[in-house]
Amino acid sequence: MTHLEQALASFLRDEILLKDLALALSMASENDVTTYDQLKKRSKDHLTDLLLELWDWKMIIPVRSAKCGEWDSRILLAEPGESYEMPNISRVLVRNAEKTGFWDSRKAIIDLFQPGTFLGVKEKQIVCRAEKFFT
Repeated sequence: MTHLEQALASFLRDEILLKDLALALSMASENDVTTYDQLKKRSKDHLTDLLLELWDWKMIIPVRSAKCGEWDSRILLAEPGESYEMPNISRVLVRNAEKTGFWDSRKAIIDLFQPGTFLGVKEKQIVCRAEKFFT
């Protein structure tokens, strides 16, 4: 059992999806965009259930949108040609779990804003402007 599987097993009771979820989360954390076809190669039997679970947790969100980039406007389709992205906080949470074997949301939030994390320049500028506004 990998560290990520161990972390997921601490709260996930569906052993059938456990390994597929760990593989999908690991893949999504390494890529800016993950496609339906990439996920299908790793999870042949339970892909729709896998996508629904990941979307329910907001660990991945569809790139396709009805009108804007807000999460509530995203359209989840489980079919070839679809693309999904992972929010930065989810990426940190997964990477930490891969290292430690623990699912620690609080640590992920703290780590997300630490120097040297992978927040993009644009996101860091927004955080800096917000800090100046509130101080």
